[in-house]
Amino acid sequence: MLTLGSNTKQTGITTAENFVRLKGHIFFAVVAFLVYVYGVQSGWGGATADDGSFFLRYAENMTHGEFWKWNLGESPIWGSSAPLYPLYLSLLMKLGASPLVALVGGGSLLGCLALTLTSWMLVRQFGYIAGALFVACTFSDGLFMWFAGTAGLESPLTIAVLSYGLWALLKSKSGIHVGVAAGLLAVQKLDLIPAAFFLICAWSVSTRSIPVKSIVLAAAIAATWYGFAWIYFGLPVPNSFITKTFFQNQQPYITWQWFGKYLLIENNHYWIVILALAKLIKLDKKSAPLIIFLGGLTVTHLIAYSLKFPLERYDWYAMPSLYSLFILGSLGAQSIWNIGTKYTYIIKLLLIVFLGYIVSQSYTIGKQTTLGVQHYLNLEKDRTNAGMWVSEHTPKNFKLLTCWGSPAFFSHRQSYDSSFLNRHYESSDLIATYAPEVIITDTGRVGDSYTLVKIFNKAINVGINYPFGVHIRNDVLSQVTDVDHTLKACSASNSCASIDTPFIDLIAKPVLGDKYGVLRIDEKPDTIFVHPGETQPTSFELDSSKFEKWGVTSLTLTASVSPHVPENVIARGGAVVGVTVYQQDNVTAERKVVKSGEPTTISLPIVKDGNYRVVIDNNKVVDTNWVLIKLEQKK
Repeated sequence: MLTLGSNTKQTGITTAENFVRLKGHIFFAVVAFLVYVYGVQSGWGGATADDGSFFLRYAENMTHGEFWKWNLGESPIWGSSAPLYPLYLSLLMKLGASPLVALVGGGSLLGCLALTLTSWMLVRQFGYIAGALFVACTFSDGLFMWFAGTAGLESPLTIAVLSYGLWALLKSKSGIHVGVAAGLLAVQKLDLIPAAFFLICAWSVSTRSIPVKSIVLAAAIAATWYGFAWIYFGLPVPNSFITKTFFQNQQPYITWQWFGKYLLIENNHYWIVILALAKLIKLDKKSAPLIIFLGGLTVTHLIAYSLKFPLERYDWYAMPSLYSLFILGSLGAQSIWNIGTKYTYIIKLLLIVFLGYIVSQSYTIGKQTTLGVQHYLNLEKDRTNAGMWVSEHTPKNFKLLTCWGSPAFFSHRQSYDSSFLNRHYESSDLIATYAPEVIITDTGRVGDSYTLVKIFNKAINVGINYPFGVHIRNDVLSQVTDVDHTLKACSASNSCASIDTPFIDLIAKPVLGDKYGVLRIDEKPDTIFVHPGETQPTSFELDSSKFEKWGVTSLTLTASVSPHVPENVIARGGAVVGVTVYQQDNVTAERKVVKSGEPTTISLPIVKDGNYRVVIDNNKVVDTNWVLIKLEQKK
């Protein structure tokens, strides 16, 4: 008889029971797929990770018959570390999908199908508890679902190849499939070669033999690709692998603990680790090959990335290990469920409560993570918009220099990749060597021959101050449209700083009033929210010398009552403030009273005689004194 958590692969059952079992499996798979579709859709933030555009650029060039080429007509280069992914994307594009649909939709579909297949196999082979917990854990992990779906990175294909390896091990009963899966793992990414090795080992344990056929087939596939790469690219490893060796002595932003903490502790993962350990304690013959395959991969990556970690957090590097950990944890839960004692029902009840707690906590953390990802993607939108602007407002024969993927792809032109991930390393100055007409970088000065014409920094509205600047070579400036001429003053070093710096970051010596004093950024970067204290005003200073260095000639402050003040507060005479401006204890702007619907504007010339101090009092009315102060700069 089949029960909720029972092993659904049983013998000696009737045809009717077999039919019921089949329907249950199909229903589970459909529900799991819909859950995953909802998961990736709810995580969509309107943009992809920048590295995803690397794959798009290669894929688009493949549709023109030029494979693994950063620029059409140039020599091929193995830039992206997952060489099979652009092939998949180019196939979708050839079938009519737009590049973004291929990347986001195609990646999400592949990820959802691979995860559904995995959960279905767990149900079939071990039981519903294992399959259901795997779905719950993966769905609840915000970063995992983003990488498996809409991030635009290679993780969907990585998970698909791993799930194929899982199927080959558990269901195929064929050494041929095991060999093909191992070969594809070795090709998909260099760091999956250990996964290929442990898959072969797991198959050997499962069959109690040396799987010569699988080994030969896997070796043939891997040797074919890496031999082809050596001939076609001139290197048997990704160019990015070589490039990173030139920068390995740079100071990293992370420590050796990054990978272990992310994999084993963060996002509620430690509970999954405990469940996985429970499976290791109660090891059985049926699950031993799976432990070898997935456990070997996880331990190898944990050791490797702890000893040799990247310069910054690349959390998607952990996706193979995290995928494996979720499976092992699910098997641990199933093994606890299967314990047969006189306390079986108590154990199962406690397990359900425990798993419910884990999943609910993970879901809460995952939602917060998803919001964080969507918040971060505002920066990626700016980066993408910079490339789109170049495509629309500059001649197509203008060449672009940038270190980012999205500007390179969305500008649709020849691009010099200054990150050298998709270009062989050059020690010379690329700007001096190639004199590109367009450069997309930050807003700092790039040389006397270039002018900053456009800034993309809408992410500042959500608190991310990472502006992207478009610089045009001076001799071709007349051929560019939609130039922001107010940026012409940015010819000197750091003269653009005040343009893209939030008002809150330009103030000096803030003093909060007692009890109610507040001074913070508002919804717009050029505006701050101020609340005076109960008996003491709130104040701040503006450094004239700093603005003068930036080329600013005058400042204009506009103070107004916040539109969010309730109507009843205004009706009873609340929401009133007084604004006074001093310079060296002298009144520069006489005190003005600001009421709802009655803003005030104060103009301040840039002088060398000291800072301006702006003082906001409550006009002797302590009642919702919410005031917004906007800063305008004239150059």
